[in-house]
Amino acid sequence: MIGVFTAVVAYLVDVAVVTVADYKRGHCTSNIFHNRAVCCAKAGSTTTITNVIGEECSVWHEWSENYGFSFAAYVAFAVLFGVIAGSVTMTTKSNLPAVSSEDESSGGKQVTVAGKAMYMAAGSGIPEIKTILSGFVIPNFLDFKVLVVKAVGSTFAVATGMSNICVAFLYQRSMLIVSKQACV
Repeated sequence: MIGVFTAVVAYLVDVAVVTVADYKRGHCTSNIFHNRAVCCAKAGSTTTITNVIGEECSVWHEWSENYGFSFAAYVAFAVLFGVIAGSVTMTTKSNLPAVSSEDESSGGKQVTVAGKAMYMAAGSGIPEIKTILSGFVIPNFLDFKVLVVKAVGSTFAVATGMSNICVAFLYQRSMLIVSKQACV
């Protein structure tokens, strides 16, 4: 059951990312929740590549015909999506308990040490899952709230377009490494 629920959440995130990312360019006049491809495909009876790209799509409204304003709107939406992703992630701050120990200078009394603050929805979560699988307990990490925040945060983080930059950078870097190895 957990696997099915996780698959449903992943599907919803995938659909939401495409829709939210298209808001940087414009919106669908027939249904605000449609991305550009769905909006233009439903507008015409047949789906052609020009219809999907938006060349002949009358129901998709670009923010402006002016390149400068369109670029400014694109950047503004990307920054807004980044702020939303970061702000949502910040809501999962949790203070982890620290191990208390007896200190000789305090006369044998237990000294409480401040714990570590951790944002449960920050990052990929892979190191935390490895920690849990090795037998340690991370309180509140597997809560439903963390799943929802990770889904919403990742939707807006990917919609900013930064993931495309990272993928392009990693691709270029890997090609550089491969070309250096081929020359040796």
